Amino acid sequence: MNLNSSFVPLNTFDLSTGDKSCHIRIFPDDLTRTDAYYDIVVCSAYKGDYAPLYRTLIGSLLENRGISVDRLSRSPEIDQRSQGCWLSSALEGPIGRVACVELLDIPHYMRGNRDRMNDADVTTLLKSSFLVLRHLLETADDQGIPVRSIALPILGAGCQGIGTEYIAVPLFHQCMKMFATISSLTGIDFYELNPDRANKLNSVLISLLPQNNHSAKEIFISYSSKQSCRAHTLHDSLVKYGFSVWIAPEDIPAGSDYLVEIPPAISSSKAVVLMLTPDALQSPWVRREITCAIGAGKFLLPAQLNSFDLSQQCRFMFDAEQIMPVWSYSEPQQDAMISARLQEKVHG
Repeated sequence: MNLNSSFVPLNTFDLSTGDKSCHIRIFPDDLTRTDAYYDIVVCSAYKGDYAPLYRTLIGSLLENRGISVDRLSRSPEIDQRSQGCWLSSALEGPIGRVACVELLDIPHYMRGNRDRMNDADVTTLLKSSFLVLRHLLETADDQGIPVRSIALPILGAGCQGIGTEYIAVPLFHQCMKMFATISSLTGIDFYELNPDRANKLNSVLISLLPQNNHSAKEIFISYSSKQSCRAHTLHDSLVKYGFSVWIAPEDIPAGSDYLVEIPPAISSSKAVVLMLTPDALQSPWVRREITCAIGAGKFLLPAQLNSFDLSQQCRFMFDAEQIMPVWSYSEPQQDAMISARLQEKVHG
């Protein structure tokens, strides 16, 4: 196999956290064909399934590097499979170790089929993938294992089918948390062969940088278009209560793409208010916004506007978030209740 040391990144983001300089890079290339050294290369697998499928990182590691993730899984150096991840023993060559994030125990008939996965599954995949990876790398650092540089694909963008724009926000936040908590980590490189995904990741990361976000608002309102009038009434009330509030379409510049503008707005917000209705739960835009907010660790306030039964999957998706049942109150009372909760979480 021909290795390449001349891969040129699509972009390099020079960052700093505390007194440490660090960077995120995006490569539109094959991770398994670079001779750049990485302390840890991260792959993902369905729980207990390390089949080297075509066009997967696990498959390419075996084909191009002779690294069998299945074999490495039998004697990991750090075994956190009860939490969904493990880290291999040291390897020879430009890959120091392989880390594997195991996704949920999804039935075989749903694997690789986004249409068969409900949004609770997708949201949980997104949350668990980033959180368990960070915990694994923090554990490795605590044990003296080098974690100076890591490389990985865009987790969740492949067979899980989650939009890259919405993955980018949680990715960025988790990267910054890893830089802050892992003392030795200075570089995170993403490899993506699909040019569309690589360009989308690049565009969103650019917009997330503080110097490029000139319209950051404290509160983001997520709502179905069928509740547009109610959402705008809430917007006006929250502004009167002293909050800066982002709402579509008013805060989207003319001619701009929703997919480009919404993820950074969620990322820069301190809280997301969900106008929780059956229509909202059916809206693909709202579901993406919820996934993005939860994955980025934002405070999510679901304000339930109608009396309806929430499915177990819906409750699971919100996890520990406290749903506020406001339907029995007048709109001014609802707005006052929502504002009081936000004051506690945002200004408290």
